[in-house]
Amino acid sequence: NKEQLLESIDMASHDASGKLQANELRELKGLINERIKQRIELAKRGTALWDYNILLLQIVSGLVE
Repeated sequence: NKEQLLESIDMASHDASGKLQANELRELKGLINERIKQRIELAKRGTALWDYNILLLQIVSGLVE
């Protein structure tokens, strides 16, 4: 969702401080807002659109003695 995407950009900006310029961050956030706006319009018109997310999942298993 929108909040997760924007939060990811904020986290990345802290992890890569100095690598992303303020205007690049604004552009990324603007692109996300535009994408969400377009998806809302498509939903209002009844147009189905596939979306996907890539997640990194780590499962740890073991016993503590």
